[in-house]
Amino acid sequence: MSRQASAQSIWMAREVKHAVMVEFILPAGNDNADALSGALFVSGRTALSRSLTFVGQVPFARYSAPGMVFYNYTIYDFVTADVDESVVGNIYLGIEGTPATSRIFGEGGVRLPLVSDNKPFAASMGSDADLRRLQAFSPNTVCIESAVNVRSLPDSKVMYRLRISPILEFDTDRSKSQVVTNFSGQVGYQQPSLRLGAAISGRADIASSGYSILDRNLVQLEFHSDFLSGPLRPGIDVRVPLGTWSESADTVVGANLTWVR
Repeated sequence: MSRQASAQSIWMAREVKHAVMVEFILPAGNDNADALSGALFVSGRTALSRSLTFVGQVPFARYSAPGMVFYNYTIYDFVTADVDESVVGNIYLGIEGTPATSRIFGEGGVRLPLVSDNKPFAASMGSDADLRRLQAFSPNTVCIESAVNVRSLPDSKVMYRLRISPILEFDTDRSKSQVVTNFSGQVGYQQPSLRLGAAISGRADIASSGYSILDRNLVQLEFHSDFLSGPLRPGIDVRVPLGTWSESADTVVGANLTWVR
């Protein structure tokens, strides 16, 4: 249950050479959206050597709601219309350096700016799915991500992991940049056929001014489980927004399926 980069899910299997994880996440409080609206993350990792691993992720979000009332900024008035949007998020490509016997490892990568401003409902659905991966649906934004992790050893039944991830976000539309920091602390228990975990994670905007430090730090509580010991491992995720983040995001529930080899 020692896990993968926050550019991907922090719950992705790392104890194997190759893994693919598919997550479907749905904000539980979004009554307007249909049952197939939500975020989909397809993440993968493959070992390049004993200490280097290539990682990648393709995010996708869909929002569909019939007869939705919303404010149209083009005509400056409220309108009622059917909304049906889909968007491929900002793809992540990166490298993880993991010495086999070390409790410390690093990550680095980039998110390619594929999201534009013309699918706001789908992008918002994707952003609300996971606070740690909010930048996966930021429009017109290049993200250069890095991270330092301290973890338990892979063969431990009781696992822990602390992660700090500075991110440089560059808005290609406005030619502006900012630095934010993702963070997470997780604990869990693993057996060959069962993995359970909980985490506190979030996003800190340390450099901004004009807001209190509590308003600049967004936090969520995470619960994860996955089952079976074979190559296919189904599971369940729940994320609960805390503090300021709970004012703009709902609790999300999700299903995941991991393939390992």
